[in-house]
Amino acid sequence: VFAKEWLVQLLTDPTIQNPCPMTVIVQAAQAVGIKKGELKQARKEAGVTSFNTGGVQYWYLPEDKTHA
Repeated sequence: VFAKEWLVQLLTDPTIQNPCPMTVIVQAAQAVGIKKGELKQARKEAGVTSFNTGGVQYWYLPEDKTHA
């Protein structure tokens, strides 16, 4: 639950680039003790979507999920 709440908070923070590069999210998650497996599960539970451009994967929370 903590990982999901943390991820949603990160992706709805107006001071954070959104969509956010996955590498930034992974590094920030590791800094607060969230493991990759937990982050992957949190992404699924929160309904986070991603896309790739220029070899970089970006994560974002669709508009309908920002108040989940």
